Amino acid sequence: MSLMRAVGFNRPQVERFFEGLETLMQKFKFTPCKISNCDEPGVSIVQKHAKVIATKNQKQVGKLTSAEREKNVSVFAMSAGGQFVPPFFVFPRTRMNERLMINAPNETVGEAQPNGCLNANYF
Repeated sequence: MSLMRAVGFNRPQVERFFEGLETLMQKFKFTPCKISNCDEPGVSIVQKHAKVIATKNQKQVGKLTSAEREKNVSVFAMSAGGQFVPPFFVFPRTRMNERLMINAPNETVGEAQPNGCLNANYF
């Protein structure tokens, strides 16, 4: 957890959030199915390689991996009513590449967004 997130997670801030939520719930009469969670749960798009084992006295040993570090993907997955929807990945890229969806769960949708954040159009 980042320092700013830890500092911002305190009783007054949490109470302020739920007061605002209650005001919106009363004003718009949202049902739980209309409230969704959008989060970056740490789904990394950078693969990690396994350990390399080599024989003794070998001069060159190595493996290649992407130079990118700590690139996460936004995922939209569940409503407050408990309904699961197919995951929606927002990749931090300018163009979508279908290879990013290899081994994704059925009905998963993936889109590219330069900053990797969910925006109103995708939501």
